[in-house]
Amino acid sequence: MAQVNGSYDMMRRQLRPMGLRLRLTDTLYVASRTLWLAALATLLIALVGRLVPVPNLALWAALPPLIWLVAIAAYLLLRPLPLRSVAQRVEAELALRERVAPALE
Repeated sequence: MAQVNGSYDMMRRQLRPMGLRLRLTDTLYVASRTLWLAALATLLIALVGRLVPVPNLALWAALPPLIWLVAIAAYLLLRPLPLRSVAQRVEAELALRERVAPALE
């Protein structure tokens, strides 16, 4: 049983860098798909500031991109990626014939 646990630990150590890379890839994908929301909110605030005098308009206009940036950082840091899904995605990307995910079980 100790050998099985040792194999699991070795596999986990080898998959950890790929898991970090996959989390970064997922985060960049989400960031590229949602950046327009922050830009649109900033544009709307700037347009409202053009029509109506708004005190501290620059700060209000900077708020949506700042909130977006914090949300993306939280997505990167707090979103867990289970070891099994890392193994499955590594298999798919590398087109492996030997399956890694069933070996984890």
